[in-house]
Amino acid sequence: MKIAMIVCWEGNLPDYFKLWEYSCSKNAEYDFLIFTDHPQKSQYKNIKFIKFSRGDFNNVASKKLKMNINVKRPYKLCDFRPAYGIIFEDYLKKYDFWGHCDIDQIFGNIKKFITNEMLKKYDKINKNGHFVLYKNTYKMNELFTKDGGLFNYSEVFNSDENYAFDEYTGINMIVKKQNVNCIYINDFADIDKGSKRYICKNHPNYRYQFYEYDNGRVLKVYYDNGLKNQEMMYLHFQKKKLKINNIRFEKSIAIGYKKCCNIEENNNFTKEMIKSINGSKNNFMDFFEKIYYYICKVKEFFLSSRERKKIWLKQKKSLEEYK
Repeated sequence: MKIAMIVCWEGNLPDYFKLWEYSCSKNAEYDFLIFTDHPQKSQYKNIKFIKFSRGDFNNVASKKLKMNINVKRPYKLCDFRPAYGIIFEDYLKKYDFWGHCDIDQIFGNIKKFITNEMLKKYDKINKNGHFVLYKNTYKMNELFTKDGGLFNYSEVFNSDENYAFDEYTGINMIVKKQNVNCIYINDFADIDKGSKRYICKNHPNYRYQFYEYDNGRVLKVYYDNGLKNQEMMYLHFQKKKLKINNIRFEKSIAIGYKKCCNIEENNNFTKEMIKSINGSKNNFMDFFEKIYYYICKVKEFFLSSRERKKIWLKQKKSLEEYK
């Protein structure tokens, strides 16, 4: 099956993009189409840069969606992700599936977790904006226009505010309402933004743990009655400042909040070595990190516009009822 992953990016690409690009190259079944105003020449066959400004996006989206689109801020593009199948249809004709992803992540072996059998069986795979696949059919490409979301797509696309339409109170609610054949893969590491340490929001964490990129595989390495590891589909490090200076991508890479460095094969990691990469659990520090994170979120809420407050409160109420 042919699969295209779409990324829209405005401005200079971050330093860690090179590692993202390398990890994408190890997934030859996927083409990564990067629409950006700062295109580069990639050395990898499955990574394609398309020169595309915000003005270009507004023009193409207005034409394809038959409405006046005027995106003013780059992050707003996330709300349009469920409509990429129509907006970028001219680039997707040869693909069986299309999807979207972030670049603050490192891919492991995707096909180990999303098999051909899954691709044949399901119309949509995953529900998080950082990695979603849609079957490239009229039904799925038009799905965002259907009933079920907390907000109508027209309301979302005509607003300057962010609605997270590509996730829970948008397309995911439509999927449920429309009985779309969907599966959720939880085998990825979604790193908690509220912690300095690299710890998961969606998996158990351990006192001593870090992440490893091993030339095509992402592993969580941890102590639990001995040294163990768990293979992941990808590591989503949530905009943490991953420094990859002097890192050789073809060698194993240890990833933590203290450092990102190459490691020797079959290295027998001690607890102290792990601590030097990603620290260790500290209840006192964890408590204050969470308090600080929530203070920042409350501050963000009170400084936001009246319209943004209404959206957030409506989403919060809806998610509580959804649970």
